[in-house]
Amino acid sequence: MTLIRNLTSSPYDLAPGVILPANGEVDTDLPDWLVEALRAAPGVEIVEIVANDEIESWRKLYTDATGKKPDGRWSVARLMTEIERA
Repeated sequence: MTLIRNLTSSPYDLAPGVILPANGEVDTDLPDWLVEALRAAPGVEIVEIVANDEIESWRKLYTDATGKKPDGRWSVARLMTEIERA
């Protein structure tokens, strides 16, 4: 799943039946080529949504590696970085 945020005051028609509202966001599955094209657009922010069980497994790896509880706000990328530092 991908969360797409519109940072402009104009709506976008992303795909048939998928409209990104002005200054809004939509959570949808789009083809990879379209997500990559939107990633290049300056008025759009792409947020990858990670399955909860995946992030929990990274949190467990962090705890096992460091003996500390990870910050609940950390993304998978941040957890990976912190595990590499340990």
